[in-house]
Amino acid sequence: MRAIDERTHRADRSVSTWTLLPVLSHRVRPMFLIRPWSMLLVVLGGAMLPSCGSAMDNGVLEVGLLASERYDSNLFRLPEGVMPAAGPGGSARSDFVTATGVGFRIDKSYSQQRFIIDANLLHHDYRHHGYLNYTSRSGDASWRWTLTPNLTGDLTYSRAESLNSFADFTGYNQRNINTNENSGISLDWMVDGAWHTALSISQLWQRNDLPVLTLEDVRIRSAEASLRYVFLAGNSLAGYFRHGSGKYLNRTLDAVNQLDTEFVERETGVRAAWQITGKSSLYGQVGFLSRDHDHFGSRDFNGAVGQFRYHWDITGKTLLDAEGSRTLGSYQAPSSSYLVTDTFGIGPSWNATPATRFTVRYLATRYEYRGALAGAGVLRRDTVRGASLAARWEISSPLVLEASWAHNNRGSNLPGLEFSDNTAMISAKAKF
Repeated sequence: MRAIDERTHRADRSVSTWTLLPVLSHRVRPMFLIRPWSMLLVVLGGAMLPSCGSAMDNGVLEVGLLASERYDSNLFRLPEGVMPAAGPGGSARSDFVTATGVGFRIDKSYSQQRFIIDANLLHHDYRHHGYLNYTSRSGDASWRWTLTPNLTGDLTYSRAESLNSFADFTGYNQRNINTNENSGISLDWMVDGAWHTALSISQLWQRNDLPVLTLEDVRIRSAEASLRYVFLAGNSLAGYFRHGSGKYLNRTLDAVNQLDTEFVERETGVRAAWQITGKSSLYGQVGFLSRDHDHFGSRDFNGAVGQFRYHWDITGKTLLDAEGSRTLGSYQAPSSSYLVTDTFGIGPSWNATPATRFTVRYLATRYEYRGALAGAGVLRRDTVRGASLAARWEISSPLVLEASWAHNNRGSNLPGLEFSDNTAMISAKAKF
């Protein structure tokens, strides 16, 4: 589990309309928010489409029109009663975010090889704060290769672009886009019917348009080895070790602020997957992570990390999902060197009909900012709690409508960092 700053960490990580629905993820596959007339075009286009996707030999080709409209009551994550400094967008706290876009997906098999490409082009339009407008190019591609039935692997690439959250980036009159690129190759060798050994090599790039002291531009190159045992029932247990070398980009060695340029990261742990019953399953991971810097040991950190995911099909129409995690990540300021994040989420879903789904979700996240430099003062601690509702309606095979609402609240032991926020969204997706 890598340090969270290299995975587009957001200090207001909480229940949102984007994380509730997989197709609405603003980190990987964001939905496209548009004006009502554009929404109508998507709906009418989807209603007239005869089928969902074009069939290829051993594969599928899909082209999608994506649209939605989102309202954010506290775009800049400000405390109650505080207004943003007047700038290009005026002093409005709230905004309507509109976007239009297109996406395509290819899933094609050749013999034992499988190729998947999923790409989106999305334009975000802020009604009041137009200087934040941007167009994101996001997607992923993979080659799931097979040499023999016992030797398989993946060659992968992904790219995601998003606006940095204003929870900690307080440049209210500036647009700051975060770009993440991941690439890697992995192989899995089934030694016999139960034992598997796996190797992987990966590279992560994270960049920001503007400098963000607490969300560094960084490159990490990693290698991981694991040994996994698969039981007859399909459950598995694995041990792993990962070694990574990292470089902070666009940074020079700074002895005054003790900012380093390179580091080494190591993680050792175990992973387990357990099919508890025919209707419930559990995945867990526990490990120990350390990061050591080349010049300034004051910025080093280490500790336990882990995660779990639980799924339960309560009835044929009702299910429950729960997850929790602890992560460690760099957060370099005078008052901290790293961030410990503990998260717990739970929520049921109800498939009222084969075409409709309703979801309720609760998420709580605690942040502890540790490793302050000498004389830096009080250590910061934040807690974010959120709840949300979402609905999905598959009107026809190619047309899907979704709506959601979310409330988030952050409390902090330091003054001026608390905020409350409400978001509401409606979206449409048509594919052919």
